[in-house]
Amino acid sequence: MKLPFTQARFFEVLAVYNQAVWPLQMVLNAAAFAMVAVVILAPRKAGRWVSLGLALLRS
Repeated sequence: MKLPFTQARFFEVLAVYNQAVWPLQMVLNAAAFAMVAVVILAPRKAGRWVSLGLALLRS
């Protein structure tokens, strides 16, 4: 199957995306680690916190 783009173009798009979201990327990574920590440390409350985190990403 032939793809509609070249490998170089694919990596170029990824590079542009990474540059565009760079400052926010650190915040999103921290939020992801926090959600994993909640699941491990407080599994009873994890459902609400993870749902809240995912809802904030959706908006």
